Amino acid sequence: MYTNLKLSDIYLSEIESFEGDAPISRIARHLLSHDQNIALLRSGSDSVKAITLQCIVSILVDCESLGQPSNTLKACDVITLPDETLCIEAYNLTNKYPAKLFISKSPTGYRFIEPANLVVHLFEYYETHPIGKELLKIQNRLNQAQQIAKIGSWEYDFTKDTLWWSKQIYTMFELSPDRYTPSYEGFLDAVHPDDRERVDTAFRKSLELKVDYTITHRLKMNDGQIKHVHEQAQIVLDANGEVQHLHGTVQDVTEITEANQQLVLASSLFTFTSEPSVITDREGMIITVNDAFVKLLGYDKSEVEGVNPYTFLSRAPSKNGIKDIVGSVSTEGQWTGEVWLRRKNGTAFPALGYINSVYDESGRLQSFVATCSDITEIKNSQEILSHLDHHDALTGLPNRKLLHDRIDKAIDHARRNESPMAVIHLNVDGFKRINQDHGHFTADKLLKRIATELSSLLRSDDTVSRIGCDEFILLLDDIRSNEDASIVAEKVISNAKKPFVIDQKDIYASYSIGISTYPGDGNDTPTLLSRADEAMKRAQSQGRNTYQFYEPEMTRFTQNRSLILHDLHVAARANQFYLEYQPQVNNLNGELIGLEALIRWGHPEIGLIRPDQFISLAENNGLIIEIGNWVLREVFRQGAEWLSEGVEYKKLSINVSGPQLLRGTLPQQIVDLRNEFHFDLARLEIEVTETFAMQEFKHVLPQLRALTDMGLTLAIDDFGTGYSSLSKLKHMPVQLLKIDREFIKDIPDEDDCAITTAIIHLAKAMKMDIIAEGVETKEQANFLLSEGCALAQGFYYSKPLKAADVRGYIDAC
Repeated sequence: MYTNLKLSDIYLSEIESFEGDAPISRIARHLLSHDQNIALLRSGSDSVKAITLQCIVSILVDCESLGQPSNTLKACDVITLPDETLCIEAYNLTNKYPAKLFISKSPTGYRFIEPANLVVHLFEYYETHPIGKELLKIQNRLNQAQQIAKIGSWEYDFTKDTLWWSKQIYTMFELSPDRYTPSYEGFLDAVHPDDRERVDTAFRKSLELKVDYTITHRLKMNDGQIKHVHEQAQIVLDANGEVQHLHGTVQDVTEITEANQQLVLASSLFTFTSEPSVITDREGMIITVNDAFVKLLGYDKSEVEGVNPYTFLSRAPSKNGIKDIVGSVSTEGQWTGEVWLRRKNGTAFPALGYINSVYDESGRLQSFVATCSDITEIKNSQEILSHLDHHDALTGLPNRKLLHDRIDKAIDHARRNESPMAVIHLNVDGFKRINQDHGHFTADKLLKRIATELSSLLRSDDTVSRIGCDEFILLLDDIRSNEDASIVAEKVISNAKKPFVIDQKDIYASYSIGISTYPGDGNDTPTLLSRADEAMKRAQSQGRNTYQFYEPEMTRFTQNRSLILHDLHVAARANQFYLEYQPQVNNLNGELIGLEALIRWGHPEIGLIRPDQFISLAENNGLIIEIGNWVLREVFRQGAEWLSEGVEYKKLSINVSGPQLLRGTLPQQIVDLRNEFHFDLARLEIEVTETFAMQEFKHVLPQLRALTDMGLTLAIDDFGTGYSSLSKLKHMPVQLLKIDREFIKDIPDEDDCAITTAIIHLAKAMKMDIIAEGVETKEQANFLLSEGCALAQGFYYSKPLKAADVRGYIDAC
C-alpha cells in the first residue's frame, strides 16, 4: 500500500543551507526574519547537519558570540535522501539511524520533514488511498476470520524485547488491549500450572536450537475456566544466524478437544461393549464394526467395510421383510426385531437386532447404528413368543402367568401325595433408593443378578418367579415340613450379606420375606399368594431384612384395617396408647444407663396391637405427628414423675419419626415441654433411624444440630441396615450409634460378627458411643464386650417394662 508514496508526493518544509564557516549572526537573522527554526550547515558536497534556533540561543553569552563561525555550534545528524525515495523506506531508516530529520534534496534546494510527521502522512495515505482502503478491508476480514476460527497471531521482537498480539489473542485471554501490555511472563502466567513448565521448555528449546515448535496446552482464566489452545511458532534469523523474531499463532481448540474426548469415550464404548455392533453410512454401507461383531460372525473388519449388513442375513426376518425394516427405520428412526444371521463359516443363528438412526445437529440423517444379540439358546429351548408370554423380559424368570400354572400343578401334586408345599414372597428392600442412587441400568443388572442368585439357592424342581418390579416368588414343591421353607428363607437372607459387584460397585440388597404353606394357609393359588404377601408386609413392618410365616391374625388385621385406621384417630385421646421401657445396661458392671420408651396400643376390641402393625399405617395417613407428640409428652411427664418420686435414672431414650423432624417444630416443642415439666434435657436421648437421616440429610441436619445444642443426646437407630454415607455421618452431631438387632441375633455367625466388629470400630474412630440392640444370649453379650461394646439392651437383660415396674427393676439393680 505504501509502494507509490514518495517524499516528493508529500508536503515538506523548505530549509535554507549555509556554509559551515558562515557567521552565527547571519544564520540567526535568517531564521528570525523567515520565522523558521532549523537551518542546514554544509561541510562538503553532500554532507549536511541541522542547526536549530534554540541551539544558537543556548550558546549566546555576549555579542561577540554572534560573530563566530557556525561550525562551532553543536549540530544534529540528519538523513539526506533523494526526492524519489519511498516514504516507507525513509521511515524504515529510523530503526537503523537515530536521526531527527529527513532531508530531501532537489535541484532547487533542500526540504525537510520530522519522522513523526512522516508517520502521519503514511497513516493518512493508508486511510485515504484506494489501495490503503482495500488493505483495511483485508485487515478487517483477517480479524473476522481469526475470530471465527478462534485463531490469533503474535510476534516477539528480540531486538526490542517487545511482544505484539492480534486482537483475537486479547479476546482469547479475556484481556483488554487498552489495559494490558503483552509480555512473555504475562502469557506464561495464564498457562495452566500443570502445563507451564512444558510450555516454557518448548519456548526456550526453540530459541536454543533455533527451530520452530508446535505445542498444545491449557490456559487457566481468572474465573477458573479452562481453555485448550494449539500454538505454532516460527523462528526468524538475521544475517548472522541469530534469532531476530519469533512469530506464530494460537488457536482456541477447547470445543474440538472436548469433542474429541467425547469421541474417545464413545469409541471406547463401541469398541469394548460385549454386544456385536455395526456403524453404517447414510446409504447403509458398513463403516466399521466392533470386536464383538468380529468374534460372533468370524469376519475380519477389512472384509466387512463397505458391505451392506443385509449381506449377513441368512433369510428374511421372521415377521418383517427387509422393506419393512427400512420403512420402520425411515419413519420411526429405529427398528427392533428377530433376524437370522449367517457366520463366515456358513452356520446360521437367530439374533435379536436393533437399528437406530443417528442425526446431526441440524436434524439430517448421518448414519445408522445396529446391534444384535445371539438368541440361539432361547430359540432352542422354546419359541420366542411363548417365552415372552410366560417369562419376565428382564430376568428371563417365569412371570405371574407361568407361576400361577406351576402353583396349580404343585397344589395338585401335594394333594395327591399328601405332602406340604410353600410359597415364599420376596421383596427387595429399598429398591427405589437403589434405582435413584445407581440408575435404572444398574438396578436392572442387580435384578438379573438377584434372579440368578435365587435360582442357584433352590432345587432344580423349584421355581423362582418375578412378579413385579422388586418382587419375586419362590415356589417350593414337595417339602417335608415348614422348617424346609424357613431354611431356604434364612439361606436367602444370609446370602444377601455379601454385596453384588456391578459395574465395579458394591451394591447391598436385603429382603423382606413372607411365607405361606399348603395346606395350612390355603388350598388354592390366589389364597397362598395373598397370604404370602401379607406375611411379607409383616416382615417389612418389623424392620425388613427378615422373614415371617403367615399367621391368621394377619388376615384379621387386614380385614380390620379400616377400623384400625378410624380408631387411630381417637387412640391417643382415649388413652389407649401406653409406653413400656426397656432397660439399657453397661455390660461391664451391670449398671443401668438408660431406658428406651416403646409405644404400645391396647385396642379395646382387638387387644394388643404391636407398633409394626400401626406405625406404618399412621405414617401413610398423616397420623404419626399426633402419635409422636403424645409419646414425647408422655416421656417428659413420666420422667419428671419418676424423679419427683426419687426414682433415679440417667437417660430416657425416645424414637422420633421422620415427619416430626421434617415439620421443623420439634426443637421448640422440646423446649416447651422442658419448661412445663422442669426436665433436664441432659437426661433425654433422641433416636433417628439411619435410613431417614441419610435420605433427608439436608433437610434434617439443621434440626439435629438445634437439638444437640440444647444439651440432649442424639442417636442413630438401626445402624447398619440402611445406606449410610460416612461423609454425611461425620457432619451430623451424633453421639451414639445403635447396632441393629439383625446383626446381633445370629452371633456367633462369622459374617454378623465381622459386621458388628466393623460398626464398633467405626464408632470408636468417629469418637461416638456404641450400643447393641436385641441381645438375647450370654454368648452375644460376651462377644460384644470383647469387641469393645459395653452398652447393650435386649431380653438377656430385661424385657420392656411397664412404667409401674421400673422402680422395682431399678431398686433391684
